[in-house]
Amino acid sequence: MSPARQYTYVLAGLISFELCSWAAFHWQFMALAFWLTAVTAIVVGWRRPDWLAYATVLELFIGGKGYLLWWTFMDVKISVRMLLFSVLLGLTLWHHRRQLRRWLQPISRPLRWLIIWLGMSVIIALLMGHRVGLIWPDANAWLYLLLLPVWWLTIRSRTNWRNELIILAASALTAVAIKSWLTLSLFTHHVSGSHEVYRWIRQTGIGEVTVIIGNLVRVFFQSQVYGVLFGGLLLGGLIKSSTQRWWIWPAIAAGLVTMVSLSRSFWLGLIGLGLALVVMIWRNKSWKSSRRLLIILPIIVSSWMLMNWAINWPYILKPVGRSGTGDTLIARLQSDTTYQAATARKNQIQPLLRSISTHPIIGQGFGTEVKFFSTDPRINGWRQTTAFELGYLDLWLDLGLVGLGLVGWWLIVLVKKLWSTKWSWWWIPSIAGLLVINLTTPYLNHPLGLGWLMLATLYAYDP
Repeated sequence: MSPARQYTYVLAGLISFELCSWAAFHWQFMALAFWLTAVTAIVVGWRRPDWLAYATVLELFIGGKGYLLWWTFMDVKISVRMLLFSVLLGLTLWHHRRQLRRWLQPISRPLRWLIIWLGMSVIIALLMGHRVGLIWPDANAWLYLLLLPVWWLTIRSRTNWRNELIILAASALTAVAIKSWLTLSLFTHHVSGSHEVYRWIRQTGIGEVTVIIGNLVRVFFQSQVYGVLFGGLLLGGLIKSSTQRWWIWPAIAAGLVTMVSLSRSFWLGLIGLGLALVVMIWRNKSWKSSRRLLIILPIIVSSWMLMNWAINWPYILKPVGRSGTGDTLIARLQSDTTYQAATARKNQIQPLLRSISTHPIIGQGFGTEVKFFSTDPRINGWRQTTAFELGYLDLWLDLGLVGLGLVGWWLIVLVKKLWSTKWSWWWIPSIAGLLVINLTTPYLNHPLGLGWLMLATLYAYDP
């Protein structure tokens, strides 16, 4: 089957899954949908664990916080991400139970030590007297690292896994772009039923919709980060290899979700990604090949027109007297909410540094609460929380300089390994973009960011 056809089939499957999530929420059969998914995952995972591994990758790319399907048990909300994680992990352990040592073989030394230190940070948190109810939500994202050896065994067993993962990522990003475009259209024009869609967005944890000013809205989904990351993958691939025609659709999708998100963190990530590309072009003297990047211009224009179309429906260019895309971007930069969100981040710095100074080396463990004054319009006033937008300070608070050093060690080893492979152009720029994004929006301690680094690790250690 051709890559273009695979891309189309996977995209159709993802759209069907999104519609199933919406239907289960709207008509209230979420528990039934969850358990049907559980049975399907067990049956498929038993016979074809590689297919189930691919399902975990796809869910990661489109699922935000992972609750597109969920089941509530004793007031605890169990996500479809946790379901797929548990089934795949359990079945892999069962199939490789006689080779447990080989299954647990660390892929790299820094990653092994990081996992050990994460366990120590849980113990530190308990010794500090933090509540278990705070420790678990703060630490559970790191459990996703356990899927790395699982992916290593299952995904790499497929002959064409390298190209197939690119196709999966492209299909998922396109699905997120379609969802973003439809959401922007619905809320800009106040279409009937928008309130129910908003409830679905918030309950499933895929993102949020906020009013900037007047009728201008911002649609932000956590999974839109892959617009930047996959964009870096495509740009590096354009320089290194020949272009495939079907790439144009995920490329436009990458541009669209980055625009629709109106995320300044993503825009900073693009700058970091671009600088990494420039350095790589300069070091490898790839000036001639870099001319292929001129295709960015029509892609940007196409993405801008799609966004404009959603805002000005049924027109593409705005009629006289109506707001358009340019107004949206300017309004985002100049609005009070932008200033308030920036101030909220700034107000976190001093309280975080004071708390970090208590145990700067080993950290205070997971579940550490810090109080600061938030000017964010969603929470205006004093706020005490364990989650912070400043990603590296958040890591330092929980894991200390030891944890920060181990994360840095893993990243350095990963980039060095990638540099010696043919995949360096594909992955290194996107990793640079992720590291910049984490300055103001935490992704390195979230499955969305960790999952991307885990996939990059598969390519880095590819023989």
